[in-house]
This record gives sequence, C-alpha cells and structure tokens, in this order.
Amino acid sequence: MSSTTLVVSADLASAMPDAPATALAAMPAVVTAAVENYCQRPLALAARDEEYEPGTTRLIRLKGYPVVSIGPVLTDLSDVITIQAGPGPWRATISLDFSGGASLPTGLILGFTTGASSATTTLNFATYQTIAALASAINGTAGWSSTIAPNMGGCPCGEIRPVRGSYDALVNPAKLQAYVTTLGKYEVKASTGKLTLYQIRPDPYRYPSATWGVVGDATKVRVQYVAGYQGDPNQGTVTTPPDLAEACVESAAAILECRKVSGVISELNLGNTTITAGDVQTIPSSARRTLSKYVDRRF
Repeated sequence: MSSTTLVVSADLASAMPDAPATALAAMPAVVTAAVENYCQRPLALAARDEEYEPGTTRLIRLKGYPVVSIGPVLTDLSDVITIQAGPGPWRATISLDFSGGASLPTGLILGFTTGASSATTTLNFATYQTIAALASAINGTAGWSSTIAPNMGGCPCGEIRPVRGSYDALVNPAKLQAYVTTLGKYEVKASTGKLTLYQIRPDPYRYPSATWGVVGDATKVRVQYVAGYQGDPNQGTVTTPPDLAEACVESAAAILECRKVSGVISELNLGNTTITAGDVQTIPSSARRTLSKYVDRRF
C-alpha cells in the first residue's frame, strides 16, 4: 500500500476558503511531512518493513504506531544465494532494484563495467519468483554464475533482505540474504508500537506453559506491518484524531503564508525571519501544544 496523508485538501479548504485550489492540492503531503518532522516519527498510514536488533531482550519498539496490522515477524538471517562474475579486466557489481519506489526490491541488477562502456541486466522478481529460478537466470547470463545455499532454492525472491547499494561480485562472491524463520509467538500493543517477542531469549524459559529458547540467529529481526493514521475518506475510514487533524490545518495555514518559487512552497515569512518549510519552526505554537502528545519520546 502507498502512504496516505493525515488530512486532505477538502479539510484545508473548509478552514481556508480563500486559499487557491492549486496551493491546497499539494498541501496535504507538505503538512503531513512537516508534522511528522516535528513529531520525529511517522504518523501517516503506511506499510512498513523494518529491521531491529532485540539483543538479549524480548522487546522491540516499532517506529510506526498506532499499529493497524502486523506480520510476518521474521528472524534467522541466512545466506540464500552467492553470485559472482567471471575473471576479467572489468568491474562487476550486483544490486537490488528499487526503481518502483517501493520499500521492497522488485528485481536484481547485474552490472558490468569494461573500460569506458558499461552494461546492466535486470532480472525481475515477478518473472523469477524463487531463488532457484533466479539462480537459473543468473547462470544463463553471460559472464555470471551463482550458487544456491543449501535448502534455499524454494525461498521467494520477495523475501530477499532489502539492502540498498551495490555489492562487488568480481573478486569474491556477493551474497544475498533473507530471514528464513517466522516467529509465531509475539504480542503487540497497537497504541504504542511495543512488540514483545516470546521466542527470542538467550536461555530457555517458560511462557505461559511452553518452553522456548533461542530461534536461529536472533541478532536481527525483520518486522512487516501497517501503522499510522489515515485522513483520506476515499482510502477508507478516516482514523486521524480530530486534534491531530486540527494541528495539521493550523500548520497548513502557517505554511501557506509563505513565498513561492515557481509554484513550489519554499519558505515562510514570519516578520523579519525566513524559515524553510518543513523545519520545526513552521509549526505554530498552538499546533505544537496539540502535537506534544504525538511526539516520540520513547528513546
């Protein structure tokens, strides 16, 4: 799912009837970003995919809340495939394809650079859905080879760890990893994003009537969940609290009192002070009082 906004143009138009429609059209996204920046946490409803290191504790504090839904919760980060280019006087890299703008990769990019020329091959996960299928495609690409880790051929490519950047694959094999164990015992407090894991602990213990111990490599945990408030009635039930929506309206009114360059809001004019839109100071004092309850003070 794509991220929503805390309010929509209609909310702002009713409070600012004299504001031009063109300015109001872009304002929901602008004011949502400004309020999130002030509160130092995501607030708008969105699907999230995050990694955490619970260490020797069972507690994870999710960045986004309130939590709407959660799952899966994964651990046991393992190598699933190694990829290497043949020897030669060139540079070879692999990287994951995030060109769709999503938080999860949609493909694998094999890149060659030879002298002044370069070439890339993109293997889409929609076509090559498992590690076995991906390995076959890599091995069928000139100059490239791959090896599947034991028992990992059936792992979905969609589960590959979403790491940005590129790996060198010329001298040493580059490795892609995935979280391969699903944690089945956990509890989440939706209002605060507190996630308690009941299968992560350095020593066996009982809860409430079963004995649990360490599951795989528990140094990292991957959590996929949906969290936040939704302000667009066209996207479903509006869940943005009235006081948060009012703070957004007040902030939008302040942002609209600004100078524009080529139609894009760039900065506020407050007396003799110029402030870039999105800075903490763009939130008026009345809205700050309201937003104090939404500021992330957990860390």
